Amino acid sequence: MKRTRKIGSVFTVALTICLSNAAAESSAFKLSEDADALLDNYCYSCHDEDTQKGDTRLDHLAELDSEKRLDLLNRMQEQLFFKHMPPKKKSQPNEAERTSLLKMISKELAAHQASTLEGKLQKPEYGNYVDHEKLFSGEYKDLPGFTYDRRWLISEYIFNAKFQRILENQPTAKNKNKRVSVVGSKRFRDFSLTNPFLLPNRSGVRYYANEDLTGGHLSSMLTNAQDTAQHIISEIIPRKKDKYLPAISEIMALENQHVATLASRKEFLHTFINKLCDDLYGPENESWLPKFTAV
Repeated sequence: MKRTRKIGSVFTVALTICLSNAAAESSAFKLSEDADALLDNYCYSCHDEDTQKGDTRLDHLAELDSEKRLDLLNRMQEQLFFKHMPPKKKSQPNEAERTSLLKMISKELAAHQASTLEGKLQKPEYGNYVDHEKLFSGEYKDLPGFTYDRRWLISEYIFNAKFQRILENQPTAKNKNKRVSVVGSKRFRDFSLTNPFLLPNRSGVRYYANEDLTGGHLSSMLTNAQDTAQHIISEIIPRKKDKYLPAISEIMALENQHVATLASRKEFLHTFINKLCDDLYGPENESWLPKFTAV
């Protein structure tokens, strides 16, 4: 029994190794004849075994281990996408040939989830990248415009200044014995607001397509909106009357009129309710009133 188990275990290990080798062989990188021909036409003259400009060799992709090949393919993808290679003075592939090469590279990188270009295109420094030749070619004139959804990260100074302008808050500080206006001061504010988009590393306006909005951002925004609205309604409008935000003043005028109407009706009922009920129901009024027992 023990010998049988041992033989079975050895067979299982051997079979696993064979299957692994077969899978690795079937998924091994293979350069198609068309792709190899394009590289031969536009790349190998500068990046083969003999030349290797920029310490880059492209004629042995299939011989590289996976990590080195993926790194090289990422560099090739970026150079081709931004049309940095081939150099301007060299013969250039047409659009179909460039697209074919990019498709081959993208497919291999996607198989390993290793592409770095897609992530770069979602960063702020690539956010406004536009191929001007395609933009003005007329090829896409019938298609709707598109860009990635992005979230803006506003500098804390701009954020504070915007809210201070809305709230007509004009903070000042002493500079060389003179009182001067300041922007974005956290010391001179009527109430506290939280910047929901705190900037990492450095200040400035930034925007991203590769980071998510979270519940924390939304919670801060809702709280700020509520606090600001309450401050405008309860503090600023009563002091400034019609001089501050005419639209809000009109809305509040309707609200105030409604409140006044309700108050008038309430006063009328408190003053005349007994007489009104007697006039309506006569002698039956007393019998219809609820009976109260003091406790």
